[in-house]
Amino acid sequence: MADFGLKLDARKLAGTLTGLEESEYAPFALAMAGNFDEAARLATALGKRHPDSTEINDADIPVARAVIALGQGKPDEAIAALQPALPYELRDFLAPSLLGQAWLETNSPESAFRSRSDFRSQSRV
Repeated sequence: MADFGLKLDARKLAGTLTGLEESEYAPFALAMAGNFDEAARLATALGKRHPDSTEINDADIPVARAVIALGQGKPDEAIAALQPALPYELRDFLAPSLLGQAWLETNSPESAFRSRSDFRSQSRV
């Protein structure tokens, strides 16, 4: 819903869901809906519940923090937040697309291009 400009509706729906706090996707979903404070709180709690999970701490939480930073108009913070997720960028398209968006918001499209070129030259895929 949030992707289609329905952030208020997405926030209302998220508020009615039970068990959302336990989901590893909750911080991302709430950040996409614009509920940045709750998303940040859940991201921190998620990291504490799963301190040994590489997927959660190096991929899911950084992506959620990047969405929060971009939503707050802080693209430099989004770029920094995404650094732990970069080794896993083939997992899905979230980290690379958010990184590209952040670079564009810093008025540095050449940096976005350079980071993608560096990755492609090292990729075996």
